Amino acid sequence: MRVMRKILKRKVCIVMALLVILGIAVYGVSAFAEEQTATTTPFTINKDYIYLNPTGMKLSDADWTNKNAEIWLNVTKWDEKHKGTYDSNSGYWYWDATNWEIKDGNTYFFTYGTDWGVINSKPYYRTEVSSDILAKGKVYAQNGPASTKIEDQDVYALKEYTSNAGQSLTFVDMKASNLSGVQAQFSLDGNYDASTSEHVTALQLSDGKVTVPNDVNGKAYQYVRFIDAQNNAITDSFDISTAISKGGILYYGIRQDSSKTYSEWSQEKKSETTPNVTKLYFNNLSFRTSDDITIQIGSGEPVKVVPDDTATNTLSYNISGTIDKDTIISITKNGVTYRFYPNGTDNLITYSGSNICIKGTYQASSLNTVYFDATLSKLSYAGDVTNNSLPLKDAGIRYHAWNNENDFKDGDLKKLEDFSDGTHTWSDVYQAALDKKYSYILFYSSTDGTIPSTPTANKTYDLTIPADLTNPCFYADTSDDSIYKPTNRSGYWGELYTVRNAEGKTKDGGSTATSDTIVDIPQGTLTRNSSMLYVNTTLYDYYSDYELNGYNRDAYSYKTDLNSLGNNPILHYIYQPFRQLDQALSSYYDKNNASSSIYWGNFQNYKGSHYSDIKASLNLYGSGDWNKFIYENNSMWGRNGYELSNGNSAVQGLVADTLSNNNLMIKTSGKTVAAPYFNEDFLTGNNSKNTVLGKVYKDVTFPFVKKPVTSTSYKGSVDYWYFDSADNNASNKNLQLQQSVKDGYFLNPSDQAVKGQTASPGYPATNDNNYFPFNTNAQSGNATMLNYGFGQKFDLKFKLTSDGTVKTTDNEDAPIEFNFSGDDDVWVFIDGKLVLDVGGGHGKVNGTINFKDKKATVSSVKNDATGGGVTPSKVNSFASDETITKDYFTKEHTLTMFYMERGLWESNMSISFNFPDENEFQVEKNVDTAGVNKDIFPDTLFDNTSVFPFTIQNQATHFGIKKATAGQSIKTEVFNDTFESNKVQNVSGNTFEKVNNWVGQTNVVHWLAQLDNVGGSYKKRRWGSILPAGSDSFNATYTAGSATDHYKYLQFKFYYDYKDNPSTQFMYIGLEDSDGKQAGNYLTNDVATANSSLTNKKWITVNVEIDKLIGSSQIDLSKIRYIRFNYDYSRDFYLDDFKFIPSSEVTNPTGFVTKQYEIADYGSVESGTLMYPENAVYTISSDKSSTRISWVMMAYLYWQMVRLQHSQTSSDEAVT
Repeated sequence: MRVMRKILKRKVCIVMALLVILGIAVYGVSAFAEEQTATTTPFTINKDYIYLNPTGMKLSDADWTNKNAEIWLNVTKWDEKHKGTYDSNSGYWYWDATNWEIKDGNTYFFTYGTDWGVINSKPYYRTEVSSDILAKGKVYAQNGPASTKIEDQDVYALKEYTSNAGQSLTFVDMKASNLSGVQAQFSLDGNYDASTSEHVTALQLSDGKVTVPNDVNGKAYQYVRFIDAQNNAITDSFDISTAISKGGILYYGIRQDSSKTYSEWSQEKKSETTPNVTKLYFNNLSFRTSDDITIQIGSGEPVKVVPDDTATNTLSYNISGTIDKDTIISITKNGVTYRFYPNGTDNLITYSGSNICIKGTYQASSLNTVYFDATLSKLSYAGDVTNNSLPLKDAGIRYHAWNNENDFKDGDLKKLEDFSDGTHTWSDVYQAALDKKYSYILFYSSTDGTIPSTPTANKTYDLTIPADLTNPCFYADTSDDSIYKPTNRSGYWGELYTVRNAEGKTKDGGSTATSDTIVDIPQGTLTRNSSMLYVNTTLYDYYSDYELNGYNRDAYSYKTDLNSLGNNPILHYIYQPFRQLDQALSSYYDKNNASSSIYWGNFQNYKGSHYSDIKASLNLYGSGDWNKFIYENNSMWGRNGYELSNGNSAVQGLVADTLSNNNLMIKTSGKTVAAPYFNEDFLTGNNSKNTVLGKVYKDVTFPFVKKPVTSTSYKGSVDYWYFDSADNNASNKNLQLQQSVKDGYFLNPSDQAVKGQTASPGYPATNDNNYFPFNTNAQSGNATMLNYGFGQKFDLKFKLTSDGTVKTTDNEDAPIEFNFSGDDDVWVFIDGKLVLDVGGGHGKVNGTINFKDKKATVSSVKNDATGGGVTPSKVNSFASDETITKDYFTKEHTLTMFYMERGLWESNMSISFNFPDENEFQVEKNVDTAGVNKDIFPDTLFDNTSVFPFTIQNQATHFGIKKATAGQSIKTEVFNDTFESNKVQNVSGNTFEKVNNWVGQTNVVHWLAQLDNVGGSYKKRRWGSILPAGSDSFNATYTAGSATDHYKYLQFKFYYDYKDNPSTQFMYIGLEDSDGKQAGNYLTNDVATANSSLTNKKWITVNVEIDKLIGSSQIDLSKIRYIRFNYDYSRDFYLDDFKFIPSSEVTNPTGFVTKQYEIADYGSVESGTLMYPENAVYTISSDKSSTRISWVMMAYLYWQMVRLQHSQTSSDEAVT
């Protein structure tokens, strides 16, 4: 049978080859279809025919797929109409065009019938007129509704239809991971779930190759991905046509980092020439001698790359042994592994797009070359002021270099080709190849080639060429504010092809020196108030053009008094201070074909400072559709381009309705991508400007105060947690971002009221206080200095009551709510699903989520239709969204809110919510045990205690009498904190040994592996193993009441002794029990937390969540034999204090931390007075150091917990 199949295949191949020779393409058939899938009868495309594929053309009562229909082809400039013939094999309509003479201007369209009265009065009875010329041998198809109606009726758009059937695809495993059973999974629509997709087919690879199967019912397979033998996806989904156009070969694992394996479609990457090189050099524009890089040849061991002995500032590697065309070379840099093949006699390793290859031959570079980066200086401000860009639009860049007045050189800079380092691409770098060493240089641009004689941003200041840089590059400043004053342009020197970050840099030339920080974050003290709720947030500060130069906006001095500008001032410098950020966003939107594009600034649509004055120079993505652009970016304009009565309406649909890994996403054509304005990677340099465009402040403490709120819908009041920037009487007023070593970043209430500025006559300050967390009252009311560009993200866990209501003070039901009021964009997600959409740059808009009714209401929303206008009180129901509503009243929910201020003139924010106060906030506090009442707290309870974790609950209701069970304490247990030689083990000669003293810690263990190993494939040959200090095994479980539980956290300390900062995502912790069962994980954010920001040369405490560490492993936690440590890079780590910590809420809760209905009243209900909490269960953390808990702290904690449980009384129920 196998022999017969081979013969059949050979015959089919011969037939197909003859068809190709005769000019007949084969559609819907595979040479090996009998082994793949039985779909449709083979169908061939005749080169002299014209076809229409009617699939999907049933959007009205006209069914174009009906074989009895009459489908007509109409050709422009032809009088005769042509009726189509139906082909039952393919389902296509076709026209024999053998004798047709098709000329320029012969565009075409199709109609359903010939009755023009019907065609012009009903939708989808015709197609649009094509933009291209009719062609023989083509298959045409509908492309959805056309953008323009005809005779006020919807019509079909047209496209050329292509089938991928019969095309060959190849899968190459660059990882050499011995994957077996790899299959290609094909899909019509990109959905691979067979239960919901229209059609999915999986085919086994043969020698790494597979043939695209036949079309299905007139539809071609459009997408493919690759899966393993267990049907797990090992690649992304790819567009087949794109894959074929790129060469049809998928190189799997061409690049890999700790989180993902990347693939690339390409033509054959293997060279036809046998490699003949003994040394490889690294392009010193991409790779620096200080870089930590390893190289691996084939299956050999990774080796650290070192500087070459003779080639200046260049890394190299001597090849030992024989390599051939199939040898895979691996380079690991910055946690990313790149794989590629040798390339004949070429010996220069360099970047190629996002990947690395060998291309070209090493040549020593000139020692006297300097570079100029014009990425930010090239932007013309034409339409605002005279064009003072550098370079000018129609001129290049020249240099004047000198040592003294008699020793100088003038010349033109050469613009270099685009250069990529795998992540960033530079397109605006110029090179000056100097003939010798000069001390000074200036750069300029002029139409006549001469140096401008007066101060202008067309030229730089006189600059000093640095002697300590390998490839010195001058990173020129943006034009704000040098073009306004005007002055010469400044900038700073740095290594070529590095991410631009002017913060704290020494500016060269006579301009203003930068401060250490772009934004001043003052030192302060966070004093926690027991009546406040503290929520962690993340702040995103977006830099204006002025700030991108490294300057503090507090010092902005150009025309800060708007009244001095006259009656019709040009305000572009205030309206559009974020031009570089906006262009970077534009490039991101364009690259991803975003559905909507939002920007920072005031996109004025009135006369005077009209945005159209500078629209051409900015050329922002989306501005071609002006009505849509201004609708999305200016609150005063509707979708139809007409002015609205006010700016207090939201724009919905600007972002995707589902979060991805808790990240905000935006919609593109057919998929979603990360919203760049909340993407740290984008803001910190991975953008088209290769520039740090902002700063992200994490774990910022935000305080809410409690406020009673009344309503006409119920009697009494309900307590809400509340913040309102306009409330000057609240105890959390005038929040200002501050920092301290102890508390990190926090928003501190202050008396420094900051107001916005208005465009009313005289430009007065706003009446109310505004929300400007990066400003002080020194900038209040001054739009030129206020920080209008920032975003904020809140995450809040909460639970609902059994019916979504809480009780008022009059014992009535009030709905649980979340409320927002302010400007600009706000998006609120519940459990990752968008519920409240208050998007758009707008004035004050109100939004409410009612959790009882499962509805969200926005006070006013612009209509997303060409008719314009607004919809007041627009309601969105989320009752049918099972992601949210499954176990709705019992599970813990997550509310995620994204807020942005995009300017101009005010910044208002008000948030309130009345979630039941069962939400818990855990705190760890270093305390002192001196003077503790030993009758209440025995000595043994606080032995060796340094960390006391307690949980504060703000209880709002009580469930009556509840007795406490017998008391017990759950102590932290030390695994090992002495590291004697018989209790630590190394492997493969790596360092893992005891050190008596290290930076304030005694008896620690030192770990160092000799080589990098990103991904951890060799971690068993690198890790250090720790045994329990006291015995051969350790019991990491305990008994609370009648239940047995395991400790919640493994805690340890580390000291990272290296020049960069550590990352726990490259840190691996493993456990092994006495039976040899193992578990472990990398310490990603969901697995572990640290007590402070991760930095080098400092002791850091890490808490590892045991459940996340062991996953589904069957390891026995009652007999732990080893704890193992590994880091993917060769770094010096010092480790100490490995211990297990119990949960702050024990399994059998009856004390300090518990659910409301389980809280013991300790006899207070019957006695009518506050009683001593006998038999409370509590947990503590301890370590080996000798510490004490002060009686003041203990009294405070005791009183707080009793007070929280007994804060209110009433005649008919006990209080909490």
